Amino acid sequence: MSKNPTVRRLASLQEKARERSRAAGADAWAHRLNADTLAALLNKVEGRPARREATALVPDAPDERAVKGSRTKERLAKAAMIHPRLSVFRSSKSIYAQVIDDQHGVTLASASSLEGAAMATLSVREAAARVGRLVAERAIIMGVRNVVFDRGRYIYHGRVKDLGEAARKAGLNFTTGKGKSSGSSRD
Repeated sequence: MSKNPTVRRLASLQEKARERSRAAGADAWAHRLNADTLAALLNKVEGRPARREATALVPDAPDERAVKGSRTKERLAKAAMIHPRLSVFRSSKSIYAQVIDDQHGVTLASASSLEGAAMATLSVREAAARVGRLVAERAIIMGVRNVVFDRGRYIYHGRVKDLGEAARKAGLNFTTGKGKSSGSSRD
């Protein structure tokens, strides 16, 4: 151990940071970063060359998917201020859809695959199509024809696609919020 009090203090802080890192487990990148930062300071005080691994633990810039996801959410929020949005949630067994007016914070229409005894006999894809048709009929009764399709985190494939296409066939127009409609022309 060094006689320099600064070096001794940094070494004890480094050991404490390592102990916190071990105690916190896998989610402790901040504690590991502190331990490595202290190690770099210790090396600098003692005149040793710095290690490259100390900077490798600093989080990188956000990945491309996170940036794209935030742009999509912003675009959806702007479009939802003009038209209500058709929001979809799916679980492993069920699917739910609701038309939401975000300006007033009100759900205008909703449907799920848990409604009715007839839904239990259908396959999950047929049930999704039935839910799309039901939510479209209920939205049209409420006077809503144009909606923004909010598929959430799900790709437009499988049950989500079946729900969307059934809603279109039942009379809903999907808009982008820029005055463009992707209505019945895709049938």
